[in-house]
Amino acid sequence: DLVVVDYAADGSDDTAFKPADVKLMKSRPGGGTKKVVSYMSISEAETYRYYWQEAWNDAKTKPAWLDDENPDWEGNFKVRFWDPEWQAVIMGSPGAYLDRIVAAGFDGVYLDIIDAFEYWKDDKGERATADQDMIAFVEAIAAYARRTRPDFMIIPQNGEALLEDAGYRAVISAQGKEDVFYGQDGDGKANKKQVVNDCLECLGPALKAGIPVLVVEYLDDKKKIADAEAKISNLGCPAYFAPRDLASLRTDQFDA
Repeated sequence: DLVVVDYAADGSDDTAFKPADVKLMKSRPGGGTKKVVSYMSISEAETYRYYWQEAWNDAKTKPAWLDDENPDWEGNFKVRFWDPEWQAVIMGSPGAYLDRIVAAGFDGVYLDIIDAFEYWKDDKGERATADQDMIAFVEAIAAYARRTRPDFMIIPQNGEALLEDAGYRAVISAQGKEDVFYGQDGDGKANKKQVVNDCLECLGPALKAGIPVLVVEYLDDKKKIADAEAKISNLGCPAYFAPRDLASLRTDQFDA
């Protein structure tokens, strides 16, 4: 029913999917269609994207909104996502990222690094309003895309603490969440009870409002998958089990 893919075959603009490609991906072999949503990171700049500029590699010429590289993901750099210059990279300027996704015919965006507000507000202590800035950014993305596509889907991943905001809940189509029951302290490791409880408490407003919560667990052990699947099913949520690099599709978990 729903597929999330990159907007390009290898992440670069040279292999960006065209409207005909997206239309083909939407079709089902047996008839009918499915929703095809594009991944889009909005709080980290990725060196392998078309928008990356050579000057950004030099500390003397990089933009003020560009911060340190993510130690867990090579080539991904934190950004001050509230900065107008960065937001222009995402939408509204010639060749902006979101504009390309909308033009290609995708049904929506799967927004990553929503939890960056925690880095800027709590870890770095630089931006006391980072949570509200993120809400405003997601709302702006939704409003911008829906001028062209009123039914355009907005699916934030993680950052579930923002779900307590009613305005934020009103603009999102679903909520993605990684590592609900496993993985906080390493792949395959069960999360502590308090970690799980805190997560479920944050997800509560979405579940109560009938907003779909899409759970992703990075597991390959069959017993752990069965355990997580049962718990996720009890929440009334769909689940997807994958390798963390998301470089392959585990089709064995889907019905024919």
